[in-house]
Amino acid sequence: MKNMIFRAALLTLLLATLLALTACTTPEAPPSGDNPPPPSGDAEYTVTVKDNKGAALAGVVVNFNQNGTVVKMALTGADGTVKATLPRGDYSVSFTAPDKAYDYEAEKCVLSATVLALNAVLYTPLSETVTLYNNYKAYYVDEGVFRPVLAPNDMTYFVFVPSRAGVYRISVTADKPLDLGNYGAPTYIWEQKIAPREDGTVEFVVRNYNVGDTPQQTTQYLFGIHTGSTGLASCILNVEHTGMPEVAPEELPWNDLQADADIKPADFVHYLNWKPTFHNLPITDPDLTVIFNESDGFYHYGTADGPVVMIRITSPSPYLPSFTEICESDPLRAYIYDDEGNFVRKEGYLNLINAYAAICNADGVCPLTKQLEYVIKTCGKHKSWWDFGKGMHIFGDNIVEVDTAWLFACGYYTVEKDGATLEAPAKLTTEAAGRALIAGDTTLYFTAEAMEAATLTVTGLGANDAVTFAGTVYRPVDGTVTVSVPQAGDKSFSITHVGAGELELTLTLS
Repeated sequence: MKNMIFRAALLTLLLATLLALTACTTPEAPPSGDNPPPPSGDAEYTVTVKDNKGAALAGVVVNFNQNGTVVKMALTGADGTVKATLPRGDYSVSFTAPDKAYDYEAEKCVLSATVLALNAVLYTPLSETVTLYNNYKAYYVDEGVFRPVLAPNDMTYFVFVPSRAGVYRISVTADKPLDLGNYGAPTYIWEQKIAPREDGTVEFVVRNYNVGDTPQQTTQYLFGIHTGSTGLASCILNVEHTGMPEVAPEELPWNDLQADADIKPADFVHYLNWKPTFHNLPITDPDLTVIFNESDGFYHYGTADGPVVMIRITSPSPYLPSFTEICESDPLRAYIYDDEGNFVRKEGYLNLINAYAAICNADGVCPLTKQLEYVIKTCGKHKSWWDFGKGMHIFGDNIVEVDTAWLFACGYYTVEKDGATLEAPAKLTTEAAGRALIAGDTTLYFTAEAMEAATLTVTGLGANDAVTFAGTVYRPVDGTVTVSVPQAGDKSFSITHVGAGELELTLTLS
């Protein structure tokens, strides 16, 4: 029995010895994982630079930095890429340009012994902040892509100052929704925003007159981004010029109308000492009638052969200053629209008014033509002179008919002799001259009451007759004497006539 026990113990000891020898001769297992040591030597590093839309940025200086020192610089080509052969290692990459700065996520712009390529996105850096109404702060922005730091659970304001006209779109990109809106202007922040478009962007039009060199000339647009409860600290802000708007009427040049080439004053004859009197048209008379006479090109009061209608150009009417005075502060202009309300053109009337002013007589009036009718009607409509029903704008409490309101600055002449009012001739020429009988062996003294430069023509004179004007004696040639009468000064005449023949006297404008 003891022998059996001894044999079992010996067998157990032998088995343990064999196991120990086996463990010592088995090869060691390879280490776990797949992390070979980094390679050594040089490597080619590639950096591609783009904007946030994916467009390559050429001409950007790429700096390879190691331990705070620039070890290599390279300039991006047309594809926005640079390649640099450097000793393998860790590098931080920064970006500069000769004429601008960039904003980028510096913590992501790194290379290493095993990371040999980098795609970098560059943004426009935000400029200094500005203090707004009620001490709010805002960033100034122009066109570009920005990566602003947002106020947590609050509003961050931005002031956009356009440097050129165009259509602009403002958009934000972030991992979570942000509240973007237009909030007015730096001088006054609206409590309620203008909601963005359906795609979440803000779009507006900047006209040429919104762009200037001073704050008074430049329109500043205020918009804000509210983070709400998103917890976001940054986003991508894009202010882009998307094109030019349709040309606005305000930006088009004025078409300056010119006066008709053949404009002339009415050829009135002021007979001897018959003095003409100017009367304003009875604008409040509902039966006021003026008729255009095709034969002479003028409007006439009452009938086609009635007194010529005269319009005040350089003299004031009972309702407005003179047209020339109006033009000094606000040239007569109008926007023209068709019957459907579509804009057609812009018209200016300064040159035209000045041309008619040049033919006005001493009373500051000239004959009313179709061209002047068009100007007064068009300006009156554009300036809202004919608004407010029959009362209208320029007539106060007076009731005026719409169809005749445009005649507010018009009138006509009558001629008086010896206290009696005579019918004023519409137009007189040498073919319809005034006649005067002078008894033989008589001297006639008279004053020519022409209100502007005129010409006196006397026909039917005999060889012994004479016309005296301003101390000068004129003898007839072929029975006629012609004398120039100035607008101002002595206008006293005398005619010495021998015999009983009829003389014809005609006084016409020069």
